[in-house]
Amino acid sequence: GDGVVFGVRLDLPLGSHLVLEPSGERLALDYTRDGGEETSVRWQADFALRGELPLGRVRPFAGGSLGALLWPGEARAPEDDFVTATYGGLAGVAVSLTERIGVRSEVRLRWLDGLESRTTTLAAGLYWRF
Repeated sequence: GDGVVFGVRLDLPLGSHLVLEPSGERLALDYTRDGGEETSVRWQADFALRGELPLGRVRPFAGGSLGALLWPGEARAPEDDFVTATYGGLAGVAVSLTERIGVRSEVRLRWLDGLESRTTTLAAGLYWRF
């Protein structure tokens, strides 16, 4: 199905080319079940480690992530909350517009441990450095 994601991510530099990204997301996924439309809410937290190649204002990056997904039971049975490990890969590019402001575009693939399922996130947006 398709859905909307709201998340928060921090960039914690570990040197000039390595960044640790702790993040949390709320996913609201729309899908069809038994002929009717339903929405399922899932919560995800993970840690990504990415390498960057600074090329002036442009910084291509790639990395991997480990985390966990909480799928509250309303999608199956209210008493049946489901938690699983996630792992994934990411790639993208960030472009600095000023010292503190820039734009970023990326793709993230996440696999759910024990399930034949994955999520794909395509994102583009502005960032601001503190």
